Amino acid sequence: MKRTLFGGVALAAALAASGALAENGWYGAIDVGAHQQHNINASSPGLPNGVAKYRANADVFGRVGYRFSPWVRAEVEGGFRPGALKGFSYSDGGGYLCDAASTLAYDGEGGLTGKCSRPGGTSDTWSIMGNVLVDILPDSPIVPFIGGGVGAVHVKLRGAGNLIGADIPGGSAAASFNDSSMVFGYQGIGGLSYKLNDRINIDLTYRYLGTEKQAFAVRSGGNAAIYTGKYEDQSLTLGVRYAFLAPKAPPPPPPPPPPPWRGAPPPSRPRPQERLQADLLAARPVPRPASARQRRSPRAPRRRPQGSAALVRAAPRA
Repeated sequence: MKRTLFGGVALAAALAASGALAENGWYGAIDVGAHQQHNINASSPGLPNGVAKYRANADVFGRVGYRFSPWVRAEVEGGFRPGALKGFSYSDGGGYLCDAASTLAYDGEGGLTGKCSRPGGTSDTWSIMGNVLVDILPDSPIVPFIGGGVGAVHVKLRGAGNLIGADIPGGSAAASFNDSSMVFGYQGIGGLSYKLNDRINIDLTYRYLGTEKQAFAVRSGGNAAIYTGKYEDQSLTLGVRYAFLAPKAPPPPPPPPPPPWRGAPPPSRPRPQERLQADLLAARPVPRPASARQRRSPRAPRRRPQGSAALVRAAPRA
């Protein structure tokens, strides 16, 4: 189980490193639901194995995380799982922990008479976990997600009553346990998320939590027997996840095209060549208007002299 969870966490971390940092942002969440603690199968050298049973109870979680991409997010989760002791007994049936007002008694011949009332006892579990989650189909309204986490789990076990049975010297003895320990924990996560709007998601989350073995002492008649066992728990919660940063607004749409021209076509602008010709024409000097003398008819051309007159005029001077 540990290898499977560690493999899932490593795969999610690799996806986070390779993915583009799109739609990133911080978020916070609160989850409330119910949990069922598994039986603690405890063992002690030289003594019969014991089984501690617990009733279902409520639980609560708080989370702060960061979304690296539409698919991958990481978070720190704190949780509290209270529990009530349902009973403690030896696995071979040789002893039961009962309330002091119980009518259960050992008859000295291997039989029990009466009724065992539930003993007083609690199991309070605090956890701090680092989770990596992968959102599947992030664009759909309902988003499935899976993930896992590792961290520290603090378990405090309390119980008191009378141990009654064949394995108990004298058939009955007062017993109690009150120990706590901090152990390594791991968890698997799965669930569905409903996108209410751009900032709020409703999360339905299942968690399986397991720890390494922890030790607690059962004291009776001035003696203490050290028992060891693993803590395991399953929970189902409904929570609200809120994104602290609003998503970026989409770019404005392009302007609409101009309406079609219904009147006379607009004057066209001169092309560069036509504009150059117009500038050259404008740069030519404007001719002055002709004067009154210039407007008169031109003189008639002189006639060349004929005959002797032409000879006399053409003769060179002496």
